[in-house]
Amino acid sequence: MKGHINSRQACSVESALLHHPNRLVFIIVPGANETSLDPRTDPVLRDLLDYPNLRLRYIDTVTFFKWSPLWNWFLTSDWQKTDQSSDYLRLAVGFLLLQKYGGTSISFSNLIV
Repeated sequence: MKGHINSRQACSVESALLHHPNRLVFIIVPGANETSLDPRTDPVLRDLLDYPNLRLRYIDTVTFFKWSPLWNWFLTSDWQKTDQSSDYLRLAVGFLLLQKYGGTSISFSNLIV
């Protein structure tokens, strides 16, 4: 089944795009690729991509976590077996991105004003 961006998530992204037109806003999609979240088949995502400051990035999670401080956690903990596995993954990816690049990491549930 292909993923999609729902209207609530799109509203959060659009808020960031509109209030920060001179900054790049990235949608990071861990464990996915162009076929699992495809702008050609997702009208909401397609509309968001009209903004010049939006970037969509897919992350291969194994490659992303390899050699990182969270590699052992990624491999050996039971985070994938919990009901909150997507939250744990989102937080871990956000932590590693902030550690490497700095910036701000927010989830789709945040509204930027």
